[in-house]
Amino acid sequence: MKPQINNSMKMISKTKYIAPIGIALVALFFIASYIIGNIIVKRSEKEFSASEQKGEAEASKYSLQEIDAQTGQLRWELTAKEGTTKNSLDSAVIKTISAKVYKDTEVVFELKAPYGKANSSKKEVFLYGGVTTQNKDKTFLLHSNELELGMGASIHARKGFNLVIKNKGKLSGDSAVVNDNQSEINVINLNEAKLQDIALEGNNVYIKRNQEGEIIKALIKNGGKVILKKHKNDSLTANIIEWIKDGSVEAKDNVIYKSKSVNL
Repeated sequence: MKPQINNSMKMISKTKYIAPIGIALVALFFIASYIIGNIIVKRSEKEFSASEQKGEAEASKYSLQEIDAQTGQLRWELTAKEGTTKNSLDSAVIKTISAKVYKDTEVVFELKAPYGKANSSKKEVFLYGGVTTQNKDKTFLLHSNELELGMGASIHARKGFNLVIKNKGKLSGDSAVVNDNQSEINVINLNEAKLQDIALEGNNVYIKRNQEGEIIKALIKNGGKVILKKHKNDSLTANIIEWIKDGSVEAKDNVIYKSKSVNL
């Protein structure tokens, strides 16, 4: 007589095989999802990382500031009507620029330029295309082809400049570094300086001003010339010349003094 197997025993047997297969499929699904998810996340991180991004972004407004790390005071700030970043989000080409330079909390320079390049990580700005700089009292007017703002309140005019100091004189040359209160001016390749008491030209010229804006000292190095207006425009040429407002003049190396009556 054949043994009989009921339907419930058959179902139990099938379930024993189906359950492990189902568990394995579910596990495989979760493993695959985890791997694909990681790939997507890593790809997204790479695409949206600022250091990896190579695209271009445009903004209708752009602003940048330099803060003194020790005092927390604002050194300078600028705004532009348009900015475009290329290759790196830290660097931008900007247009229609207005900037202000501060000493303590007072504005010492106001600048305008049609174009500029800014680096937000280095806090450096190069303005170009015809830059105009003036002080708060509008007694100091500087026109330059380029101007650099960096770590501090000094400004650096480059690639040609013309400076007018109201009622004191005017200067022109290749480049000039001016400190925040305009009391010190360092010029490279001074083409001409027509001042109250003297006229200057020279390769490396340092000019000192007092609080009233008067020129009280001029030092020429690496060759230059001084014309003494109070001495019937007598001229002095030498490698090194130091002029002091009290009337004293010192010259060294290759000295030539010319006047109406004397040549030395």
